[in-house]
Amino acid sequence: MIEEKLNKTVLQQRYCPVKRRCNIVEGSAKNGYTYDRLGKKRQSLRQITRHTLLRLRRLTWKKITNRLASLIYKKATLLVVLKRLDQPPQIEIPGLSVECRPLNSSHTRLISELNGLSKERIATFFAEGARCLGAFYNNQLIAYSWCHYQNRQFPFFSYCLEVKAGIYIGPNYVDTEFRGNRIHGFLLTKIFELLYKEGCRQVWSSVLINNHASIKGLKSTGFIPQKQIEVSRILNSIARQHLKELNHWP
Repeated sequence: MIEEKLNKTVLQQRYCPVKRRCNIVEGSAKNGYTYDRLGKKRQSLRQITRHTLLRLRRLTWKKITNRLASLIYKKATLLVVLKRLDQPPQIEIPGLSVECRPLNSSHTRLISELNGLSKERIATFFAEGARCLGAFYNNQLIAYSWCHYQNRQFPFFSYCLEVKAGIYIGPNYVDTEFRGNRIHGFLLTKIFELLYKEGCRQVWSSVLINNHASIKGLKSTGFIPQKQIEVSRILNSIARQHLKELNHWP
């Protein structure tokens, strides 16, 4: 009789779900944490996740409101800069072993893939007689610079730059991975060398006043600002336009 009771008690302890659950609550996990502590950690993680989601929601809303505001009101400042080729230019030495090659319409896809310049715009540039010089590193196109022989229009600023006997350089682009190696300056000085041999003595370009990376390259190659054009637009209409003559970098 006693043996039967003992067997029954053992079976109840082994297979009774209620008893097993009680043992789990009172016990501890294999890694040493009590289940009460694990429960608190799960609750803490849920709070962190909720906080992250709320933060993302606020950031998304801020981005949307900023985007809507930019559609209503826009403000920008353009610097028109000039480089005089009074003497043979000195080539700026890049930090990498880079090779310059002229690009043509057969390189349209390559140019477009570098930074998303549209194929239609590239085709227009070539059709207008523009030239493009590319910088290659290990046979990979990493930068380019355009030369234009026609007046340049800046629709946002309602401004037309008359290049006259000179040329206009731009847009210029250097792959983000290779910036900081003086490739922009190298490309520009190589173009100066070609233009000087052709008899060109004035080179124009432009840059937004907050584009510090491009300003650094233009400064290093001797460009000097000639005009500063500040425009504010509301719903695509000019609310304010201010043109200022310059002879130095602001």
